[in-house]
This record gives sequence, C-alpha cells and structure tokens, in this order.
Amino acid sequence: ELDALGVRVAALEKKSDNVKITGQARYNYSSYKDGATKTFANQLRSRLWFNGAVNDSWTYVGMLENIQDFSDNVGNETTNFQRAYLQGRLGGVKVIAGRYHKALHTGDIYGNRIDGVDVSYGKKIRLNAYAGKPTGSKAVFNSNVNTLGNADEVWGVNVAADLGKSVTLFAGYDHFKASDVPVAGNGVANGKNKITNVGFLYKINKDFNLGATYLHADLDSRVAGASKNGFVASVAYKGANGAKVGSWGLAARYLHTPAGAFYTAGWEDGNSANQTVREGMKGFYVKGNVTLAKNIIAGIEYWDVKGRVHDKKYKTLFSGLYFNF
Repeated sequence: ELDALGVRVAALEKKSDNVKITGQARYNYSSYKDGATKTFANQLRSRLWFNGAVNDSWTYVGMLENIQDFSDNVGNETTNFQRAYLQGRLGGVKVIAGRYHKALHTGDIYGNRIDGVDVSYGKKIRLNAYAGKPTGSKAVFNSNVNTLGNADEVWGVNVAADLGKSVTLFAGYDHFKASDVPVAGNGVANGKNKITNVGFLYKINKDFNLGATYLHADLDSRVAGASKNGFVASVAYKGANGAKVGSWGLAARYLHTPAGAFYTAGWEDGNSANQTVREGMKGFYVKGNVTLAKNIIAGIEYWDVKGRVHDKKYKTLFSGLYFNF
C-alpha cells in the first residue's frame, strides 16, 4: 500500500509541475537624438512566460507581453501574445517551430520574432539553419520611396566552432526577401537583402573577452555611395548575475557597418533605423549593468552613431531596471 501511495504521489507531483510560469517586469527610460530632433520613451514592460511539458522531449512555450506608456497622461497600453512555439529534439537535432525570437549576430542583424522552423545540431561544432517569415521587421529598403519594406521571408545558415576553451569561430549567411514594396508612381517591386558574417570570439579569461566580425550586405536599392562591407569590434568584462548581489559587467562595441547589416537592433527610433539601414553606420555602443538585490538588475546603454554616407548623427540613451521572477 505504501508503494502504491508513493507512485500516486509521484504522479501527482509530476502533473503539478507540467506548466511553469516565469516573468520579468522592466521599467525603462530612453532618450533619442536624431540630428537636432529629440524624443523620449518612458515605459513599464511586463512579460510572462508559460512553459508546458508535452512529454520528456518536447515543450510548449508562450509569452504574453504588456507595455504601459508613461510618456503622457493618456494611459496608452498594449497587450500581445507575442510568442508561441514548440521546442524539442528529433534524435540529436534541436527543433524550434512556431513564433519565436531569433537573434542574428548578437541580435543586431536581426533581433525580433520569426514565424518558422529552426534546427540546430552539435556541441563543439554547432550548425544552425532556419526559415520563415520575420514578424514586423523593416528588412528591405526601396530607394524610390522614403520607407522600409517589410520582409516576407527569411532563411539562413550559421556555424560556430570552438577551438579549445578560448577561441570560437563563427560564420553565417542570412537572406531576407520582400515582395510588393511600393515604388514612386504606380506599381510595386521586390527587394532582397543578403548578409554574410564571419568572425571570432576570444576569451582571455573567465571574465574578459574580445571579438570581431566582418560583415558583407548586398541590399537592393541602398543609398548611392553606401558600402557593402563593414565590421564590428567588441570587448566585454563580466556581467550582472541576478543570483549574485553586487555582480556587474561592462561591454563596448565599435560599429562600422555596411548598408543593410543592422536594422532591427531594437535601440533605434524610427528615423535613425530608416537611415542606418539605407547607408550603414559608424560609431560606438557601451553598456553596463549591476545586480542591486536578488533578481533585480539595473542597466544603462548608450549608442553614438552616424551614417556612413551623410554623417547625420544619432544618439540613444537607454536605462532600465529589471525585476525577474
């Protein structure tokens, strides 16, 4: 009878853990300077993640997001069921299928949602391939109108390899395509953006690392005189750990990117995003964070860039306070 009771209790405990809910509340204040024009954002973002075990190999993940806008006294807010996907394994292959978040090259080439399928394989040598529709991305520019066209489809392949414990080499190819982009006068046009990246990450020790990436982007109808080639250099020291009070980190990047290489980084306002996609950008980015209390992290980030063709300057200051639960 005791054995039978133990079986029943174990089964009940397993069922009670079938769905787990985690979350994050983030307050952020951002200021943007687009040439001589200044704007700002003042928001509270709340996210809830739902993880449901389908079986021992597969999990369902959903994410609900609410944003409260404190910029005025109107009380604007939005709530979206942003992500919904299945993740699991088929043999040794990791699979993600549905609407999920995809970060290409630290999330700067692309850092947004994709409706599609993503497969990965390997440990020391890691292969990744994906295909789908980028959700709400401004991926392809058409020079005949002052707008960015939404990409209809994207696919890519990426590989990374560890050379010992200190050096990681990586390379990738990402192909975005847009259809029915409006052009001046009548009609529409198609557009493509083909991005290649090759680089390395060097871990000097457990706290300090350096990196560099070469970028080549072939964007249809880019600004006259815009380069297809560029690079990014990075340095990072430690990082805030939510479980360790007082832990902190610093990071910096120097950007010299081609037209079409960085366009959904999430830090730009609408105008700077439009221009830096068209002509590329050069400048720097720095960030710092610190754990104030368990699961409470404060961070600040700053971008100071300008276009590579017209030298128009764009500056962004982002500050955030994160509560993880």
